[in-house]
Amino acid sequence: MSRTSTSRSLHHCPNCSSDLVQPVEWEPSGDDSWAVLLRCPECEVFQAGVFSQADVDDYDMELDRGEALLRVAYMQLATENMAAEIDAFAGALHAGAILPEDF
Repeated sequence: MSRTSTSRSLHHCPNCSSDLVQPVEWEPSGDDSWAVLLRCPECEVFQAGVFSQADVDDYDMELDRGEALLRVAYMQLATENMAAEIDAFAGALHAGAILPEDF
């Protein structure tokens, strides 16, 4: 792997400009740097390099931010799905389509 100094964020794909670049492998490379293999899930480009601790720390914060956004989206979707299931069940109860022997 070559030493890479970058002015762009590691989560940004140099090929397609996606902001969804994911770490595949990483290991320490010296006292203050990391060897990292990155993958873009949109264009399937892999990038390997050695990045400073500061770059990796920034990337880690971006990954945490993305995880938080994903968690919020998941909870909203799960809540919407549960509400739809409750409405469907209540409608079936109201229509008499569910009987005690169904349980």
